[in-house]
Amino acid sequence: LSRAGANPRRLPISLRVPLQAALFRLQPLISELAAEVAVDTLPEFSVDEGQFSQMFEIVLDNALKYHGQERPSVSVSGAETDSGILLAVRDNGVGIAPEFRTHVFKPFKRLHGREIPGAGLGLSIGRKIVEAHEGQIWVEGNGDHPGTTVKILLPY
Repeated sequence: LSRAGANPRRLPISLRVPLQAALFRLQPLISELAAEVAVDTLPEFSVDEGQFSQMFEIVLDNALKYHGQERPSVSVSGAETDSGILLAVRDNGVGIAPEFRTHVFKPFKRLHGREIPGAGLGLSIGRKIVEAHEGQIWVEGNGDHPGTTVKILLPY
C-alpha cells in the first residue's frame, strides 16, 4: 500500500491499453461468472500504464466479485470534459449504501465480511494510484438501478 502509485512514469497512451491488460488478467473470473463486460471508446491520456492497469484490475475485480444474484454486467466508458478525462466503471452488483461510499477507500475496510475474498486494500491502492496522477476517484449509486459506478477524474 505504501508504494502504490509511487513515481508514476506518465506517457501518452490510449487508456484502452491498460484496461485490456487488466481484462486479460481477469479473464478466468469473467469466464467463470459468464460476465458481460462492455468497453466504450476510451481517450488517450498520459498515465503510468502499469499502475493504471492495476487500478482498472482492482475496480473491475470488485465489480465482478460483488455481483449479487444477477449475472455480472460491467461497462467502462471515458469522456473528455472541461476538467479532464472522466472515466466510469458501472456495474449491476449489490451496490454501496451512500453512507459507505467513502469508507470503501480506507485500508482494510470491508463491507461484506469474509463471504467475499479479499483483504480490503484494493480500492485504497486504486485511490493512491489515481491520486498520484493528480486525479480523484469516488463511488456513486446507479439511481433506481442496482449496482455502483466508480468514477475517476484525471485533470488536464
